[in-house]
Amino acid sequence: MMSEWAHLALVFALPLAFMQAVIALLPAAPMGWSDAFRQSVVRAVSLITAALVSLAFLGLVLAFVTGDFSVKTTFEHSHTAKPLLYKISGTWGNHEGSILLWVLILAVFGGLLALRGTEGQTRDLRVRALGVQALITLAFLAFTLFTSNPFERVLPAPLEGRGLNPLLQDIGLALHPPLLYFGYVGFSITFALTVAALLRGEADHIWARMVRPWAMLAWTTLTAGIALGSWWAYYELGWGGFWAWDPVENLSFLPWLTGTAFIHSLMVVEKSGALRVWTLFLGVVTFVLAILGTFVVRSGLLTSVHAFAVDPARGAFILLILGLSVIVAFGLFAWRAPQFKPGSGFAPVSREGALVLNNLFLSTGAGVVLLGTFFPLITEAFGQPLTVGKPYFDATFLPFMVPLLLLMAIGPFVPWQRLRGSTGDRVRGLITLLVVAMALATIVIVMLLWQSKPRLSLTVGLAMILAGWLLGGGLLTFVQRARAVRSPFKVALSGWAVSLAHAGLGIAVFGLIAGSAMVQERTVNLKPGDSVDVGHLTFRLDGVRETQADPSIGRNYISAFADVALLTGQGATKAILSPERRFYPVRQDSTTEADIRVTWLGDIFLAFNTQAPDGGFILTLSWRPLIPWLYFGCILMVLGGLLGSIAAWRRVGRA
Repeated sequence: MMSEWAHLALVFALPLAFMQAVIALLPAAPMGWSDAFRQSVVRAVSLITAALVSLAFLGLVLAFVTGDFSVKTTFEHSHTAKPLLYKISGTWGNHEGSILLWVLILAVFGGLLALRGTEGQTRDLRVRALGVQALITLAFLAFTLFTSNPFERVLPAPLEGRGLNPLLQDIGLALHPPLLYFGYVGFSITFALTVAALLRGEADHIWARMVRPWAMLAWTTLTAGIALGSWWAYYELGWGGFWAWDPVENLSFLPWLTGTAFIHSLMVVEKSGALRVWTLFLGVVTFVLAILGTFVVRSGLLTSVHAFAVDPARGAFILLILGLSVIVAFGLFAWRAPQFKPGSGFAPVSREGALVLNNLFLSTGAGVVLLGTFFPLITEAFGQPLTVGKPYFDATFLPFMVPLLLLMAIGPFVPWQRLRGSTGDRVRGLITLLVVAMALATIVIVMLLWQSKPRLSLTVGLAMILAGWLLGGGLLTFVQRARAVRSPFKVALSGWAVSLAHAGLGIAVFGLIAGSAMVQERTVNLKPGDSVDVGHLTFRLDGVRETQADPSIGRNYISAFADVALLTGQGATKAILSPERRFYPVRQDSTTEADIRVTWLGDIFLAFNTQAPDGGFILTLSWRPLIPWLYFGCILMVLGGLLGSIAAWRRVGRA
């Protein structure tokens, strides 16, 4: 019964979203309403729509939890033997449920914008933005109800479901989609506020201050979602990689790149009023790229391990949403952009100048990733199939990132507007300290890694120096701010945010470099009692054991463990690692569960691949230096983003 009410709530939300869009975007209040009354109606409708969509999503969650297999989505993606966590995450572990989650976040974000109030100088801007947000919600509600209805029935109701894809029965994949969607949909609010500014013909420091917390929140959750997806791929897929330039990975990376540029551009608009047109352009592009990623995942346009199975109607519907977004938003931009007055000027050597270069490198990097992702489609259309992989992206993307990282370390030290004499001397002194910090950080890290016989080269050495430069810049930025207020505890949240985000990226770059170029790995066929050396490590296979499924404790799979001893230099057992192979009888599918011994200098990574025809067992054994640094750096970046979001919200509250 709850499923019917949930479906009905979703149906009622559709005309409400349409009504909200019409009332908010009309040039004048209808039926003689006052502007204040119209604003109140728009806010109320937005909140009701959010409540109805929340009810619909809750209904689908309950269908999964209670095992209501009369709902087709539940039947195809759940099972009574599945643990509760994966019954809940199964709600969005499929096309229909994930789109409903997208609509939920759209509606809730619209409700949150409505709750922020419509008083003061921004009331008209907020109402217009609520109208644009309602249009986006309306489009995806229609997509949900007409092509991707999560409440479609199966009659008579089956007694059991088909179960969730085993690859998705993991805590990483339970949390990855919601975080990623919060990032994607969070940029819908910045898009709505950008379109509202274009409609008004005004984008000043007040607009930038209003947009920035939403942009920071979206960027932070998107960062967390990408990092969590990378972590899942690292330990779950069995190959030990954390980034493969997969098309769907790229399409989540694109709005992250342009969103990063957008946030930095908003700083310039808020501070000096410059870069208004460019910032509005980035506000449009970032959300368009988010929709593009959604289209690709569900259209079958590109092949990826992350893509959903779809039918042509779904792909065509999202393509229609994408096309309308591009035509309307860029058409409005082309019409309105020439009317915006330029802000105050700034010298090339200034904080604004550094941020302009920051935008240039980020946007160009996004361009080469976009080209590399879709170029195979272009060549295939002309009968010349071509594969674009890691060599292309390394050769075209990384050269733009090197100067960007160099700038990131220096930029926070450079003053706004222009670099003056005494300030210039201070900046040069800080850069000297930065060089010293970079050298110390790099030397210490290389010395710590030396005992593991690292694979070093000139390219790796230069990359490590660059990571040390960025880490040193983040730390020195914080030290400078702490000295200015005479206490680290008095540093503003925005100062903590910048330092954590930049230092976190530096730490992540250390992990990325070492985890890519310094890995020592062997895939071997071992029989019990056999030993093998991998770099400075020695392993011995002690045996293989099996455990049966036990649904009563949430174990809906059969496991085979390979017990591998990590030996000391004298041949004694230092630790036992047990990589696992899981077989899921319901889905007739298998997964690889790596066993990873994490140390602060790197990961000892073991994967159990399969049994060999000769009775041996195929194992992948590797030493992956500084991989924990990659994810620790991402955590610091997310923490910096959260602090930056709080600081931005406080500035809005004081406006």
